Amino acid sequence: MKITSVIIFKRNLLYDGMEGKFYEKVFEYSDNYFIKPIKFAFFDFEDCDNLKEIIGEDNFRQVVKNVLNATESISFKGAYSGTENLPLGYQILDHESNKYLIIASAGEFQSARFKVYLEGIWLLN
Repeated sequence: MKITSVIIFKRNLLYDGMEGKFYEKVFEYSDNYFIKPIKFAFFDFEDCDNLKEIIGEDNFRQVVKNVLNATESISFKGAYSGTENLPLGYQILDHESNKYLIIASAGEFQSARFKVYLEGIWLLN
């Protein structure tokens, strides 16, 4: 798969709460690009460790440059972090007859305080 274009590249805070149930929530994102809001759940996300094999090295470098707070030299599992150093995950989602790569960061920000950020959405072909 290749990245065709960047749909959004601005961090959006989706959740800031005192409970860890964000893993069960379904989040919606909408803007002028989508006819219907795009829906995703963080429990469906995977670690970014194998993303390079899925989207290719050049596309992965673009994502690393734009979103991830990590370098290619880091090779241990879970090395990639996003906003506020929260662990990153990705999901490839079918929506409105297209495939999208969604990257989000989520986790415990402070003791018993959890956050979820949408880091970016890319159109795939």
